Amino acid sequence: LKKAANSLDQGMEAVGKTTGYFSAMKNVNSAESETDAVRAAAELASVFGPSGVSSTVAAYAFDKCDKIHNKAD
Repeated sequence: LKKAANSLDQGMEAVGKTTGYFSAMKNVNSAESETDAVRAAAELASVFGPSGVSSTVAAYAFDKCDKIHNKAD
């Protein structure tokens, strides 16, 4: 039963990485600014990097208000 649970955990981890990979690639393709591209690349790196650094970069990589408001003009 433990072996089955471990196999299930490994399978779920693989599905999660695959889903994360496709989601990150979609974000890479739809990047509209340099910041969007950095965030998408960090999301993609976070799928494979166990440290969590790239996830943190992705979480905080957003344009500042001045860039957002200049685009609206």
